[in-house]
Amino acid sequence: MTLLEMIDLARDWIGEPLGTRTFPDNSSGFWGDTTLQRYHNIAQQEVALELQTVFEDYLVTHTTINITANCAAYVLPANFIRMRFVEDVRQSNPITILPTTMGMRDFDDVVFVSGTFEGGQYYLRGTEMVFTDTPTFNAASGVRIYYVKEIPDVTASTDSSELPTEHHRIVAYGIAKFAMY
Repeated sequence: MTLLEMIDLARDWIGEPLGTRTFPDNSSGFWGDTTLQRYHNIAQQEVALELQTVFEDYLVTHTTINITANCAAYVLPANFIRMRFVEDVRQSNPITILPTTMGMRDFDDVVFVSGTFEGGQYYLRGTEMVFTDTPTFNAASGVRIYYVKEIPDVTASTDSSELPTEHHRIVAYGIAKFAMY
């Protein structure tokens, strides 16, 4: 369903259906479309969190990171929620980069050696991923990270949520719930 279809479904449930109209219609009735759109985006985030508890890898995506010599910290994507897997993809057989904690970062036994990554470790610090051993090489798209992403807000009336279609009705219920509060 599109944003407008979900808003109209919620409007039917809360007793405020609108006939022919434009989007956003903020002058008709008690709830403006802008308010219901905000409720939609809140509800879809709640559904996404529940979906992650049942099937953690459903919202996993990946990206690559350019490695720069003498740089250990790399900014995570803006839509990052949780790390799932990290690998060095410079060779034909990717090598897993294992996670560690900030407190255990000095106890790794695998290192970057003369431009060859030998497994290594990383930890998360705020919005950064930090390698325990600073790379001594440059590599475009040298590391691939798999992470749980945040669902983007829906802004246009014809946009659809990235949630599975079978969950769109639950988002519409969420819109109605927030409107009724």
